[in-house]
Amino acid sequence: MKKRIITILLALALFIALIPAAVAAEPERGTVRLERIINPQYEDARNFYEGLAAVKRNGKWGFIDEDNRTVIPFEYDYALLF
Repeated sequence: MKKRIITILLALALFIALIPAAVAAEPERGTVRLERIINPQYEDARNFYEGLAAVKRNGKWGFIDEDNRTVIPFEYDYALLF
């Protein structure tokens, strides 16, 4: 009986000793890795809708097309879908 208790305690100690190694091999949960592809050009941007997106530059809103060409100049205080 004494031998069995010692074996169980040793197995438990080994298991506890291996936990930090198993946890360290896993990537951190909840961590997001971001990579900047291009430098930011706008202060804010909305989704494209019918080929145009409202974007804000220097405190003013305008619209660009899908090729990043300015379609409506940056001269408005706010922008909505039309």
